Amino acid sequence: MAKRHNEDATASGYLLTEKNYLRLEKVRDQLLLIANFITAVTQEEEDIPLQVTRSAFSQCLEGFADQIDVALTTTEWRRRANRRLG
Repeated sequence: MAKRHNEDATASGYLLTEKNYLRLEKVRDQLLLIANFITAVTQEEEDIPLQVTRSAFSQCLEGFADQIDVALTTTEWRRRANRRLG
């Protein structure tokens, strides 16, 4: 996924630090890795149950939630700059 940078300094919006942007990219990449890992390639694989303990799955999701929470709680709202007329 390509990075999108807003070049317009007068726009309102949430300001995400580079550290938090990278944090969210890492969570996204880890989720994609898990999705690719559990995706069946053949019908035979589709029929094989995936065995993951509840605690392992819970720890994985809690880790994602913690990383996303850090990024969201440290994100700042930026107001639109006032434009002078005249």
